Amino acid sequence: MLTYMSIRDELRDRINALIAEGRLFHLPAMSAGDERKRAMFVSEEVNDDIQPPFSDHFDGIRHAEFRSTLDSFVLGHYLSVSEKPFQKPGTTMLARVHPVHDKIWDIRCTAPHPGIRCLGAFAGLDTFVALTWNYRENIDAGDWSVEIERCKAEWKKLFGEIKRFKGENINEYLSDNFRVF
Repeated sequence: MLTYMSIRDELRDRINALIAEGRLFHLPAMSAGDERKRAMFVSEEVNDDIQPPFSDHFDGIRHAEFRSTLDSFVLGHYLSVSEKPFQKPGTTMLARVHPVHDKIWDIRCTAPHPGIRCLGAFAGLDTFVALTWNYRENIDAGDWSVEIERCKAEWKKLFGEIKRFKGENINEYLSDNFRVF
């Protein structure tokens, strides 16, 4: 007998398998004792660059801020969110990437300038999979397509034909403590 399995269920099962294989990592907040409000899973690429100790040179400081930004998501801190890729304030922390039908999102670590961009996708409500990252200065208008394709390729490598989660509205991605611009 066939049973219906939702995208969320498929994604959850695949995430658990990838964690068991050591190909995806659950990201706990670095602050001990803090209650997690959201879940984040990171690829090996992201995980390798957000683990302390961080050096005290400029890139080390950026990586520490990158980790802090991801921790803010996990801890349920306030998020500024943009659903419009080309109309967002510079301080937006989480933004859809063009084309929006690809369901790729950008976590934006903007300090210290020029910051870091991390691309990934939601796997359900309050559950994000961070797949790729790059220094912002390495991405110009022409290079975004390269970063998006790299993120989609990483998704396919890890999740195969399982589709990225698609919410009907922002409340299906995030449950609370956010503001949409």
